[in-house]
Amino acid sequence: MTAIDRLRHDENLRREGVAIVVDAMLARRVRDVVDVTGLLALLEVAVVRSPLSRGVDEHVLPAFDRFRDETMRRATRVGELLPDDARIELERLLLTTRFPRFEWARDAIDPKLLERLFSPVLQELLMQFVGKLPGVGALGALARVGGKAAGGALSGAKSIAAEFSKSAFATLRDAVAARLASDEGRTLVEELRRHAFRHLTEVSLARILADFDALPWREVAKLAPAIAEHDLRSALGHAIVRAELAAFLEVEGERTIAELLDEAGALPDVRAYLRVQGEGVLAALVDEPAFAVWLSKLAG
Repeated sequence: MTAIDRLRHDENLRREGVAIVVDAMLARRVRDVVDVTGLLALLEVAVVRSPLSRGVDEHVLPAFDRFRDETMRRATRVGELLPDDARIELERLLLTTRFPRFEWARDAIDPKLLERLFSPVLQELLMQFVGKLPGVGALGALARVGGKAAGGALSGAKSIAAEFSKSAFATLRDAVAARLASDEGRTLVEELRRHAFRHLTEVSLARILADFDALPWREVAKLAPAIAEHDLRSALGHAIVRAELAAFLEVEGERTIAELLDEAGALPDVRAYLRVQGEGVLAALVDEPAFAVWLSKLAG
């Protein structure tokens, strides 16, 4: 029986050989395995628009939909995603953190456009209030004359204002909704968004990062492992992982790794990179006594 035949039929020998290779790979220093120059070259080849677009369409967006549907089905609350100690710490950070003012965003909203958008709403609200006042014209005249009559009219106006304020929020909400749904409102909202986006593209990235750095993101990052462990061990976490693995295999399961890499245009570069890394692993294996023993078993 040849060495290849033995390797094909002897499961224990295969398992032993794989264990030796894996142990040899794990024993290598990270700096010896990660070739930054080679990895950057691979990224330049692999990170291209077409396969990334397919990944978004076939994996990222459907994954979000599945996650949303599963959490809706389970009626999951945000607090369930947090272990108790993380929830307490996040609440403390929320109460004690002085949030940045995001000065760079101050000019993102065009005040003139905002005025054009909402001034008709405020005008309508004011007209509704004024229309409820009894004898508005007489009220002005009495106010100029003075006396108890004017005082009584002003008191009545205050009463009407107090009563009107109780329904003002609902009135304002409906008026804003109607304004935003109008043709002019939609046009102004589009202009506001366009102005905000164009402003953002001109903002120095350092200013944004400075505001971000003022937030307690380091403390939040320290909580992330506990939150991830809590979620992955939960029933929801198990369901999501199983669903995502099944969904990925449903789309990509019949394809070879070579096909995926070839689609990304990275197959030759990845093959060359792995061969270089494999040579390093093999050089380490040659010096391993266990590998020599294994080879002698394989040779029979």
